[in-house]
Amino acid sequence: MTLSRKSMHNFLMHRSRRLIIPFITTALTLNVIQLEIQAHYQYSALSEHPNFATDLSWYASGQWMEHLWFLNILFQMCLIATSITIVMDKIPYLFSHKFWSTKQITKILMFGALSYVFVVALNGKLPDTLRNPQALGMVDIPVLMFYLPFFGFGMWLHRSESALESFGRLQLASAGVGLLLVVMMLIPESSSHIANMCVRVFRSGLTCWWMCHLCFCSFRLLTNAPSRYFRYFSDASYTIFLFHHLFIVVFAIVLIPISISIFAKFVIMSVASLSLSLLIYEYGIRRNSLLSFLYNGNDYPVVLPVAQTAGKAPISFLKVECNKMRNDQIITSAKDSKSVSSETQSTMASHSL
Repeated sequence: MTLSRKSMHNFLMHRSRRLIIPFITTALTLNVIQLEIQAHYQYSALSEHPNFATDLSWYASGQWMEHLWFLNILFQMCLIATSITIVMDKIPYLFSHKFWSTKQITKILMFGALSYVFVVALNGKLPDTLRNPQALGMVDIPVLMFYLPFFGFGMWLHRSESALESFGRLQLASAGVGLLLVVMMLIPESSSHIANMCVRVFRSGLTCWWMCHLCFCSFRLLTNAPSRYFRYFSDASYTIFLFHHLFIVVFAIVLIPISISIFAKFVIMSVASLSLSLLIYEYGIRRNSLLSFLYNGNDYPVVLPVAQTAGKAPISFLKVECNKMRNDQIITSAKDSKSVSSETQSTMASHSL
């Protein structure tokens, strides 16, 4: 976690640059283009609202953010994480590893499902003024409350190695929870509306946390080893997130009148959007310091691609990453040799004594 490696001031400055600058840049460029395209497309819901650009109520609803709402939530979570860290430092025992540590995946998933039920119940008690987006849609209490348990759980996993190990490993209990979900789906609804609602909410919460568990296990199993391919796509994911939304809208408008299957349209739209986003990252964001700063919040130097070696990489990788990997190996070797030399010196000293 970045907060554990930086001071709170540096953490907030780093996250502000990584989240706020791309948020503003994308909102003023890509989102404006996308909204204009949608406003002039006859089948778009926005076409029924041609004066959206001058309608303050439209901005107040937060629709102008489009997919950038997630960056907004991330930044708010960073502020909350900083506050929680301050409390952790003030009350160390309450957040100690022994107090919260658990190795049982069933308890973790059930606790997550109950937190989901609690959030839904709490949202139902909110007044109407708090249920609606505030501050031009920047503050959305129900959405913030929904994601807060997941971010808090991530902070806990960072502090508890046993919970991290349990949550990232498939167990017999994982299959048991999946079987429980199937049984809950097959149970007929009762005559009580409240009972049906409680079962549905608990089932939805358990499904969310169980799927998070499966995704966590899959990524830990398949992508836990160091790989320059995974590193590349990890770095490119931010650009893909920012740019894909515009391409999805454009390709959807182009493909709608074409008489092919929905599945084919989905595949074409997904592959084309991903490919264009990767091209923008490879030949734009990654090679230009200004674009990298505006759309990723990073200051990458302008570097030249290296020649591909024996056709191993489908995408050209930069020298800087190769040098990073080589430097990491050198540092690791140096540490190993240093530890070996220290052990040798201690052995010689003991023999001399």
